Amino acid sequence: MEAKTKIEKKIEPTFQKYESREKEPFMFDCAEFRPTRNFSSGRLEWEIPSEDVPRFERHHFVEIGRIVRML
Repeated sequence: MEAKTKIEKKIEPTFQKYESREKEPFMFDCAEFRPTRNFSSGRLEWEIPSEDVPRFERHHFVEIGRIVRML
């Protein structure tokens, strides 16, 4: 009998989540993506498609740490 092996494919998340490091009084777009407000923490959150993550991470606010990746 032949042993059949399954090739497990890593499933990459389709979105990467980011949030503002501090509470933000106003909403603002970043790299043409609109955030949502987390009312419990006062922070803004972005859901970025995987294919746009490199472009989003080159934005000034991400580079200086105003917007950080969520774990």
